[in-house]
Parts: sequence; structure tokens; C-alpha cells
Amino acid sequence: MTLNMYLAHISIPNLVTEYGQFTGVHLQAGGQFHRALLGRKVLDDVLLVYDGVTGLVRLAR
Repeated sequence: MTLNMYLAHISIPNLVTEYGQFTGVHLQAGGQFHRALLGRKVLDDVLLVYDGVTGLVRLAR
């Protein structure tokens, strides 16, 4: 299996700052609306609340 790796800086002010290598895929080329997917490595210190009715996501420390 071949994966695309990218050196990146991900910042969500007051919540997350991550530097390093991340696996990447071309979501929009596959018809996805989303521009990025964040996984457990980035969000492991964050409380994530998803409202399934409205589709809103809230992040907190």
C-alpha cells in the first residue's frame, strides 16, 4: 500500500497545534465535500460534541 505523506502544521486556535507528518488523500477528487478529516492523533486532548440533528460539531478543552 502506498500512502501520500505531507509535512503539515495544523492549528485550531485555543485547542490544537500539531506539527509533523500526516497521511493525506484527495477527498474532493473522490467527490467528497469535506476538505480535511482530523483523526484521533490530532483530537486526543479535545472534547468533541456532534449534533446529529443539525450536523454541527463543537470542540472544547
